[in-house]
Amino acid sequence: MKILVIEDNLPTLTLLGNILDEYGAVTACSDGEHGVVEYKSAAETSEPFDIIFLDVVLPGIQGDEVVKLIRNDEKTSPSRSKVYIVILSNKVAFHDTGTGMYEGGDIYMPKPFTKSNIDEIMETVNPKAEEDLKKKPTKSTQSK
Repeated sequence: MKILVIEDNLPTLTLLGNILDEYGAVTACSDGEHGVVEYKSAAETSEPFDIIFLDVVLPGIQGDEVVKLIRNDEKTSPSRSKVYIVILSNKVAFHDTGTGMYEGGDIYMPKPFTKSNIDEIMETVNPKAEEDLKKKPTKSTQSK
């Protein structure tokens, strides 16, 4: 599974990367512009991102604009499959208004979050995720 994380807060970015690494290849970006470039670059290959974890408040292009750009790209490139977008925010008002969902986000994940929050989302995106995790060797069981 290919995962893109667009988050400007380094501790949150690191935490997400560490948790999501169990599920596949993680690409991390700290601003919206770089995130859109990474998305488009992967979408033009045979290995697009399966899921994007996207912060709302970012330097430069804000999260809602990133969602609009990605959804517009999907509409204008019919051969591309729709990427699942998880909106991240600690702004309660954002969740209450549903702005990200209206703009094309698939699910809202409030900050702070737990590993089980992420596990639930990944199970939704990839029903085989839990099974795959059980099969994946841990660092302590991998041969050296």
